[in-house]
Amino acid sequence: MDRKVPLIIATAIIILAAAMVLLTQDVRDMSFPDDRVPVVDIEGTCSITYVTEGAVPSDAPITYLPGTYMDLCTPYNDGLWFEGWYSDPECTVPFGAITSSTSGDLVLYAAWSDFSREGFWFSMDMLIEYGPSHDRTVITGSMKWTYMVLSDSGSGWYVQRETVQVTSDGETVNTDGYWTGRSSSSDDYRYVGNGEVDGLLCEMWSDGKGETQWIHRNTVVMKIEYSMGTNYQLFTLSGQGHITPELGFYPDVSVQNGLTAVFDGEFTIGSEATLTAYGDDFQGWYVDGELTTTDSTLVLEEVDPDLAIEARCSTQYTVLSDRNVDPGEFGMMGDITVFDSMDRIVCEGSGPFTLDPGYYRLSSDVDGITVFQPVFVEDSRTFIHTWTYRGQSHTVSIDLLLSRVMSDAFGDPMSEYRMSLGPDTDARFLSADNAYISELVSALEPMVVGMDDTERAEFILVFVQTIPYKTDSDTRGDDEFFKYPAETLWDGGGDCEDSSFLYASIMSALGYRTSVAMFPTHAMAGIVLDPLESSYDTFTSGDGTVYVFAETTGTGTGVWRTSPSYQATNVLYVVQSD
Repeated sequence: MDRKVPLIIATAIIILAAAMVLLTQDVRDMSFPDDRVPVVDIEGTCSITYVTEGAVPSDAPITYLPGTYMDLCTPYNDGLWFEGWYSDPECTVPFGAITSSTSGDLVLYAAWSDFSREGFWFSMDMLIEYGPSHDRTVITGSMKWTYMVLSDSGSGWYVQRETVQVTSDGETVNTDGYWTGRSSSSDDYRYVGNGEVDGLLCEMWSDGKGETQWIHRNTVVMKIEYSMGTNYQLFTLSGQGHITPELGFYPDVSVQNGLTAVFDGEFTIGSEATLTAYGDDFQGWYVDGELTTTDSTLVLEEVDPDLAIEARCSTQYTVLSDRNVDPGEFGMMGDITVFDSMDRIVCEGSGPFTLDPGYYRLSSDVDGITVFQPVFVEDSRTFIHTWTYRGQSHTVSIDLLLSRVMSDAFGDPMSEYRMSLGPDTDARFLSADNAYISELVSALEPMVVGMDDTERAEFILVFVQTIPYKTDSDTRGDDEFFKYPAETLWDGGGDCEDSSFLYASIMSALGYRTSVAMFPTHAMAGIVLDPLESSYDTFTSGDGTVYVFAETTGTGTGVWRTSPSYQATNVLYVVQSD
């Protein structure tokens, strides 16, 4: 069993918080250095002696090198829970790992208890604040985690989580779950010493990027504190106890219209389950939006109530030119619910329904299985833009179909999160291979014939800068909504991150290395230029790449310059193209 399982669980707390707030990761290299050194028989080492009623792994290190960091081994003792290593025989002073300040020969004592994790729960009060000082957003509430069961494979515990979130708009309650073995690795965290919470001495673990966790007896997270930029988060323990968990559940199974599915009615959390699909147009089984198998039979090794299981056809959706949509034309009868692309209920009933252009999912319940029919009510629009570069006027015109504009969002399991979540997640908005971006590049290329690399980049930067600035509220009715580049063309404009992703995608399609620098309240494109002039304003990514700032929201700062408010030192993180 992983000694740092509670750390893994607490990590999921911060991941969830990052999904609720903005800009939680930092481009500056604040992570720990790569100095984890397993030491065997080299000069200058000190000894480690383990005192335990259980057994330690055969490869447990018995020496360490002062000045380096090293994780400790996890002992085992059948039927008992390991509560951590301690530096005193009474097991009152935690000792989580070898740190750079550790010195001398060590004697470590293992603590054990008959603590039962199955059905164990703990809850924390939460406080989340983000945004500029004059307009802070405050979220309060609580989270409760319950260890339901260890998986059949022993790879981790299924944790059910309940979140109560209180804002000025009222209270919302959400219940979900996750497997500890599939969460962020505890290797990202390091022991940084001991600290007291409510009179209890705890191990303190940090990710080196603004987050610290206080863990008591290797059992429960007493406190989590996170601070980065304008984002502050605090979780404090409010209660703990045991329950007898209910492990049986009926799965969330959906099949596309024209398919059927067969499976045993009730599943058990952590156990194996088998489902079989039937239908001539079967394309594959999807689990949580990801294609899992193209075989008609799906075998899930560890099931849980949070899995969204779908059998889909090879036809992704049916494009309709008529806004009057009759479910009966697809053989769907009875009560129908219509969802939009953001999974919001648009209307309910037996139909027909009058729908605005866009993507929809007609859904009905048939014997406990959700049957759905994806449809797209088509629309067309022309993106046309005229701008002036060095005294000469240029115009680009591209005919757009809404179904093709939204092609990037289809199959994107994160498409419902249209906000800043981090460098890896946000990279999906860099879509240089989109068909309309390719068409736009083809229209721009004849205009840049004869220009050198820097002139070409400048010409297209002016093109993007002169596209109208439009807020997310204006185009999508949302305070924050990241758009794919083709969607920015469709809307005829966008805000800072939209135009930055558009520019970075165009230039990436032209063979440049590009990025988007994320600030607490702004976004700006970056591009690699050679030669790199000393007058250019630059920033450096974590991998050492030097990018020139490319402000896409207007021409006021000039070309390859940034304003005093958005300097390299203010960049939170960098989203990079491949």
